[in-house]
Amino acid sequence: MVAIAEDAYFKLPKSGRDAFNVVLLYGTDSSLVAAAQRRIALEWPGDEEPVQLKASDLRSDPAALESAYLGMSLFGGRRLIFLEGIEETHAPLLRQLFASEKAGNYVVLSAGNLNKSSTLRSAAESSRHVHSIVFYEETESQLSARAARGLQSNGLLPDEGVGVRLAMLSGGDRSVLEGEVEKLALYLKGADRVTLVDVDALSGNASAFDASDLLEAMIGGDLLSAERAMSAARDNDETGQMLMAIKWQLDRMQSVRLSYEQSNNWEQAFARARPPVFFKVKDRWKALLSRVTAVQLDQLQRRLHDSIFAGRSQAAIGDAIAERFVLASTREMRASQR
Repeated sequence: MVAIAEDAYFKLPKSGRDAFNVVLLYGTDSSLVAAAQRRIALEWPGDEEPVQLKASDLRSDPAALESAYLGMSLFGGRRLIFLEGIEETHAPLLRQLFASEKAGNYVVLSAGNLNKSSTLRSAAESSRHVHSIVFYEETESQLSARAARGLQSNGLLPDEGVGVRLAMLSGGDRSVLEGEVEKLALYLKGADRVTLVDVDALSGNASAFDASDLLEAMIGGDLLSAERAMSAARDNDETGQMLMAIKWQLDRMQSVRLSYEQSNNWEQAFARARPPVFFKVKDRWKALLSRVTAVQLDQLQRRLHDSIFAGRSQAAIGDAIAERFVLASTREMRASQR
């Protein structure tokens, strides 16, 4: 079975899922994979608790998966089996499961990113017993469009910049974004539009740390403020969202800086910014961007991209990678401005 879209999978009738033995959830966005796992568990019929397995368990007990797959449910029907953290090394064992013609329980596999050359991915997509769903982090424009669709489905027309503002406040986490859309729809019931003022008033606490403040501290070489912002993110378990939130703000700053270099006029540069830069931060941005060049910002963007990639490929130390990037970049910007 080739990959199936997330929305299409969850629209399948019960009989559509019952015809399969396995669903493979994988991709670069672990939060979406986890959200899909929770939804499958929530929608699964029956009261029996799912069986939870770790891929590391299979090293000491390779038969654990087959035993769970063929195990009898106490209440009849099929039981859910969750197996997390699978990798390429598990492909030989999983091929047996993918090819099995025996009726068994329903297995939910989760993995990180599997590229097109992955033997595990190929084995899953070539099996007629497996659904395969990929989850990639959405871009700012995709998240913005998702927010707009969600608001419109609730009868609310978003003003310019509302979708992007929600994407920024969510830190790139789609589940957070969807929760904020639901909150706006609830509080603005009866209204016909959503403004940026509404978003900041009702959704400004979607993230406990402010990416603008953190990025401004980094570019300004203010180590103390950068450390405080990181502490807020760490205390609220938001370090994982931090780099994507910084990325979107940095992209906006670089856009303004490049526009200024073309026009040599700050007012024109800010006027072209989309979404608009709030009046209250224009002066701060102008002061900061006057101290750095587009080349410096480009170098910062490149290091940020490398850190985001490293965090995805080494998820266990992702928070440490994010904090190292922030502190190292802040020190470098401080040194360059002396």
